[in-house]
Amino acid sequence: MAEMTARRVLALLVAGLLLAACSGDGPEAERTTTTRAVAEAPSGRGRVGPFTVLDGAATERGDLMTGIPIAPGSVLIGPTFPDVGDLRGGFEALLLVVGNPVAVYNHYLDYAAGLGMRAGSGGGCLYGFGSTTCARRVIDPADGEALSVYVQRRPVDGGYVSHAALHYEPPGTVDPHDAGPIATPTPTSVPPVVKLPAQVPAPSADRWSTLLAPNGPELATVEGTQLAGPPGLCPCGPTGWSAVLRVDRPVDAVIAAYARELGVTQPSIRPGRGAGGARVADLGLVPGGIVQLRTVTDRRGSWLLVAVSGG
Repeated sequence: MAEMTARRVLALLVAGLLLAACSGDGPEAERTTTTRAVAEAPSGRGRVGPFTVLDGAATERGDLMTGIPIAPGSVLIGPTFPDVGDLRGGFEALLLVVGNPVAVYNHYLDYAAGLGMRAGSGGGCLYGFGSTTCARRVIDPADGEALSVYVQRRPVDGGYVSHAALHYEPPGTVDPHDAGPIATPTPTSVPPVVKLPAQVPAPSADRWSTLLAPNGPELATVEGTQLAGPPGLCPCGPTGWSAVLRVDRPVDAVIAAYARELGVTQPSIRPGRGAGGARVADLGLVPGGIVQLRTVTDRRGSWLLVAVSGG
């Protein structure tokens, strides 16, 4: 009961970030730069910082999109997953954060600002309950593109999670009249962020889907899939969770198998936008939250994003 209460309080605090008028760009928040060169091959030796990852599943360098490189201290898990909207170019991404989470948060907002995304609701970072949580959505009032950035580091049962989740909406998605004012960053004093231990236990094979959400949904790992890294935040919003898995069998069969675990026997699977033959199934409200399953294929193979909002 105490754990559930703490989760509810944390969720309320995170939701409040998107309405706050402050910014996490404090004087002690490290500013970062990085190369725009795409890595020749993804890194992955079984461990990224203190976290266990699947070999070949992590990418440390390169661009998430033109103009927004992967932040130092953050590592992309799997690929970016093309958006399912009517406009091409949108995506969702889940990244491990092994560096300063506030610096990672600032990096993505700084590069978004360089592309014109400066308007929108306020946001920033909160500290408490042994955690660091940052969130903001920024919009370009000139062309209607937007980027939502969620970053969180916190202890969980048996270890820690530390992730960034990004949701990019391409030009034309947001009505520029709804962009809101340009929020001026307000310097704030940044306390020391939660430090990671030297090693974090890998998520349990039979409890990985309840690592961040004890209420589930509980999922058994489907044959032909492997967890790419620890589950983290959902690009769909600050109160959900997501996980990336590598897929070694036909993707529609994998989507159907996970859907059956969630009580959906005939999921509607449709093609997504962008490269990689994306496939998408919206399962709607199931025990544990509103679930979407999304697959994409790159040169390394096929990948599945399990995204749960409102869980």
